Amino acid sequence: MFFVFAVISMAAYALHGVWMAPYYRRYDQLAVVTIRGCGISLAMLPGLLISGAEGVAAARSQLAWILAASATALLGNWAAANSLRHLPIGIATALNMSLSTLVSALLSVQLLGEPLALSQIAWMALIFVGVFGLGAAKSPPNALGQASVSKGLMFGVIFGLTLGVGFTIITRVSRSIDPLLAGCCWESTITLLGATVLFARRSVWGRIASLPSRRACGWILLYCIPGAVGTGCYALAVATGPLAVVAAVLGTTMVASSILAWWICGEKLSWVQWSFVAFVCGAVVGMRFASG
Repeated sequence: MFFVFAVISMAAYALHGVWMAPYYRRYDQLAVVTIRGCGISLAMLPGLLISGAEGVAAARSQLAWILAASATALLGNWAAANSLRHLPIGIATALNMSLSTLVSALLSVQLLGEPLALSQIAWMALIFVGVFGLGAAKSPPNALGQASVSKGLMFGVIFGLTLGVGFTIITRVSRSIDPLLAGCCWESTITLLGATVLFARRSVWGRIASLPSRRACGWILLYCIPGAVGTGCYALAVATGPLAVVAAVLGTTMVASSILAWWICGEKLSWVQWSFVAFVCGAVVGMRFASG
């Protein structure tokens, strides 16, 4: 069942990312990331209510881990937002998720003691090759302004390293308390940390430029619904399944993102990129059977 949750999480995160990309490109990235965290937290509140007082008490014992996961995720989400300013959605997602997948897989072995079968490692390697190929393939001309491939790559590396750590930490929390409660607490503390940094930044440097309008905030909150589904299903997946496999499935987010970006945003793919999309889909199917 964990594999089903992982696939749902991947698809939901992909839709959420494509919907959010125009706002990351138009407004202050940290402000949008903070509003995003607020929206996902509100959408996940039922999980907090279902857990009740006993669940909240259990979450307090994991507060230090939750804060650590939230701090790394805030930095990672900010980096992801900036990478989307400089790269097409599919390419940015490919670079971001491939590195975070690799970091999560390595940490799952070292910190969580999760051994991987050779067949799983082989399929994960094929997925990584496909994702890297998609990221390296030349894209058709796009209308991105302020584009800088080097900056996009730099922010992608920051995202991969920080979110890889954040995903590993929240996996540990999801196995200690109710997974949905863990996801809700994670997104809530991301919001609080983001708001704190925004307030401090405003106190030091003055007014924050390019804040989203009320209408834009409303759309951002609405677009957080699939993000909440993604976080909830991720927590449920890693609560019962190996992190490395779940992370590898999330690493294929770029497949769905590339298709959705082409459909929704008009960011076209070349035939080479479509070939890599098909290759990665086949590798995911192979890993599904290798995982039992």
